[in-house]
Amino acid sequence: MVENIHLKQRTTGLTFVLKSREAKDRRIESQFKNTLNELLGDASRYGSEIVLRKLIMSQIALELAQNLGIDISCIHRRIVLLYEKERYGNSY
Repeated sequence: MVENIHLKQRTTGLTFVLKSREAKDRRIESQFKNTLNELLGDASRYGSEIVLRKLIMSQIALELAQNLGIDISCIHRRIVLLYEKERYGNSY
């Protein structure tokens, strides 16, 4: 379902799918390094607790998106709304 939505309906990821295996590997490696550098930067600026929270929330969002078969960005928005509702009540 997710593949159908992202690759066929939205045609996102189409350029990635059409690349060679080596190009795909380079792109994944580059994204991995960028993400790792971002997390390490966050850890040095804000502390390891913030990075741990970020990783936990990302894992929860990924699990929810996979289990529900919906876009992960929708899950992220929904989690933020639930957090704000809990934190601020219905008045946000």
